[in-house]
Amino acid sequence: MDLILPEILTNAPSHVCRKWRHVVLSSPSLWTSITVNTKASEDIENHLTSFRFLLQKALQNSKDAPLQIQIGNMSLCRPEVEVAFMELLWPHRAHWASFEIRRFSGDGISTWRKQRQLSKSQDKAMPALRSLGLSLSMMRGAEEFLALFDESPALDKLSLRGFPGEDVDAATIGSLNIRWYNIRTLALTPYQTPHVELADLLGKMENLTVLRLSMLRLYDDEALIPSQTSQNFPELEAFMLSDTKDLGEPSELLPQIYAPLLRVLSLDRTSPEILDSFITNTIECNIIKLDIHHLESDEPASFTEVLARLPKLSLQSKLEPEVFLQVIQRLGELICPELEDLAFLSEEDCEPGLHSSILDAIADFLEARWPVDVLQSSASVDHFPPSITLQPVPRRTTRAHLRLQCPGVLDRVDQSTGQSAEPALERLRAVASRRQDDIDVDVGWRSYSNIVSRSYHFTLPVARDSAEVVLDEVKCDELGNDWNDGEFYEIQMVYSSM
Repeated sequence: MDLILPEILTNAPSHVCRKWRHVVLSSPSLWTSITVNTKASEDIENHLTSFRFLLQKALQNSKDAPLQIQIGNMSLCRPEVEVAFMELLWPHRAHWASFEIRRFSGDGISTWRKQRQLSKSQDKAMPALRSLGLSLSMMRGAEEFLALFDESPALDKLSLRGFPGEDVDAATIGSLNIRWYNIRTLALTPYQTPHVELADLLGKMENLTVLRLSMLRLYDDEALIPSQTSQNFPELEAFMLSDTKDLGEPSELLPQIYAPLLRVLSLDRTSPEILDSFITNTIECNIIKLDIHHLESDEPASFTEVLARLPKLSLQSKLEPEVFLQVIQRLGELICPELEDLAFLSEEDCEPGLHSSILDAIADFLEARWPVDVLQSSASVDHFPPSITLQPVPRRTTRAHLRLQCPGVLDRVDQSTGQSAEPALERLRAVASRRQDDIDVDVGWRSYSNIVSRSYHFTLPVARDSAEVVLDEVKCDELGNDWNDGEFYEIQMVYSSM
């Protein structure tokens, strides 16, 4: 890199034509995303002069536009690289809109502290910073590092890995001059759990809308919040709890949470009893999206009884095949009348005969939920009249998706019984074809190499109030999933007007 003049490197994107050069150099928004992959730390260290020039040029060209900064594991680099970063980035802190760093050491912190002490009091603030992601594990001076961001009045999205943990505790963090009541999205990956302190800190976030907790490196006898503590989240709409250690027991945290506005619930493992207890504690359950990776229950029917208490549920996923079959069989009884999305995922094969049963249950569900005019019921599978009458829907209908996903489960022939699933598949296709204006079916099978995954995809009519604002989805993308680099999440609530 040092063999090429830095001036040439920074101007290379504009060397297409004169007009394009003008666009590149006069558009600050093209220079606002700064991403540094520290896995190539040797390249940075060997060409530090050129790298400093490139970063400085990008910061200058961005002018006053909001900056999106994402930095990898700085502990992989030599101290002088950290210092160079901090010296260049800190003067532009007033324009940081998001800042994420996977890991840091104490050398860069001391550089920031010195520069902050030299700054005027009004220059310490980060007025544009809205999203902050930090890894505090194995960091010297973790509290001091987080304190650098306490003058961030617009901060509403926070992701902390290794918190609470050995290097930082909730009581110390809670005492920082951070406007906790402004935080609306919070993602925590705790390493240790000082129970009372964490509960107190969460209690300060009264406007929290999205909460993600990734349980990591916890002892089996530890609980995230003491059993006698009830946590009130009056504005919480989405709660995601993952158990990366796989403790093997359903979480007891859910019944301790009171969230009357909760609409999205995602759990690694739970039981129908725990889920039912949570619903009972909620005055009016508004859950529309439910994800359960592992359902701890020997009786699938008990889970369908829980679903019957969720009239607004529209998305349900990650069920075991046996539970999925029970749910499909009950859906025809008009439980979950607004269900649009249903999926089950399993790495294991189904029990003998379950392949055909699942397909038949889906067909029964479609016939019960969307009956076709009985006069057309004897039509040929291959030739249908152009006009098919559906039962009237009282409100305006929109097309919605019911996805039935089953990777690694279905075979054309049940290997244990030799029974072919083709008749059940043909019946399902026929039922769907009779509703061809409203239902699309895409059915796949397991390949002999067990590599190709299968999915069902249906498009169904669902009644919606035209004035209703609905939650389409909750995006939760992992920005980093390497243990050494840390783990951060971009969580976004996506709404639309119907």
